Amino acid sequence: PVITVTTSDANICVGECSTLTAPSDIAGSTFVWSNGGNTASITVSPVTTTTYNVTVTSPEGCVTTGAVTVTVFPNPVLTVTASDNAICFGDPTTISVSSNLPATSYLWSTGATTASITVNPASTTTYIVTGTAANGCTGTASIEIMVNPLPVITVSASDPEICVGENSTLTATSNIAGSTYAWSNGATAVTTTVSPVVTTTYNVTVTSPEGCVTTG
Repeated sequence: PVITVTTSDANICVGECSTLTAPSDIAGSTFVWSNGGNTASITVSPVTTTTYNVTVTSPEGCVTTGAVTVTVFPNPVLTVTASDNAICFGDPTTISVSSNLPATSYLWSTGATTASITVNPASTTTYIVTGTAANGCTGTASIEIMVNPLPVITVSASDPEICVGENSTLTATSNIAGSTYAWSNGATAVTTTVSPVVTTTYNVTVTSPEGCVTTG
């Protein structure tokens, strides 16, 4: 048999396929590939560079052998980190990606093409990055940035207008359980009783368990 062994793609990335073909000029020939295939064409997906041998036998028992090599290039392995994986609403965070292969280029789901990006999502968001190595192979990675809400607070006074010597109780309520309070007069409870001698504005800083802050 006269055979010509060809491949649809002699250079592939890990996870890709290539079709190997070894047609014979003699009808009725049989085929035995080194990977166990027994047809004139086989599809392979090696994880490392591999040489495939084929033995072609004519109906009369005459034998020809051939071989073809499929070169496999590695995909880049990406590592994504964030300066802060959990942020408060309105805060930014910086996401960075690195590759185990040199000269890798990047494309983020935001459209950015730099190794590091600064984001300020309004809600919890997953960012995806695709890296393309110099060999043309690609890899992807993702990271979730959790966005914690700011406390919504209501500040009230039992009596916003008092006479000298009288008291008023100030109350701050938060919509987030477990919030802590810091009043401008040093009090740390939900309520504080004040007796100013002149008209005074009292501020309160409310911090959620996640560290998000609102001032009222």
